[in-house]
Amino acid sequence: MDEEILTFYLNEQLFGIKIIDVKEIIRKSFYDKIAGSKDYILGLLNLRGQIVTIIDLKKIIYFDKNDNKYFENNCSCIILKKNKEFDELIGFSIDKPGEVIQVNSHEIKNVPTNIETKTKGYIEGVVETKEGTLAIISLKKIFYVDKSQIGGDFIEDYK
Repeated sequence: MDEEILTFYLNEQLFGIKIIDVKEIIRKSFYDKIAGSKDYILGLLNLRGQIVTIIDLKKIIYFDKNDNKYFENNCSCIILKKNKEFDELIGFSIDKPGEVIQVNSHEIKNVPTNIETKTKGYIEGVVETKEGTLAIISLKKIFYVDKSQIGGDFIEDYK
């Protein structure tokens, strides 16, 4: 069975999410930082009158927690659809968008065992593409594990 995957880059690594979960991509968005918020929250974005929390996915997954130099209140981001698990609009920053590709479920491989435990917990599987190895992110494990805390149990390892 084929699935459509939206690809994007974080620190020049290729990632993807199921297109069915995407509301829209914003190439240059401006957000307001919120004092006292968790360090993986970049800020709030006004999207045509709707407030969207923008998350720094790099900090949740595994990248350097001090790597903030790439954002100055604006970024490209992917806005996710609301669903039964999370009834607020949320989005996450990306370095650059990729493309939408078709992936056959038989092509998706298990996450290699040598991947860092924290990172591995957020990845559903990997696929070889013409652009390189694509890590498919599990949005449920990042955003929907516990409504009260983005990142679920894994975010505690970040501190």
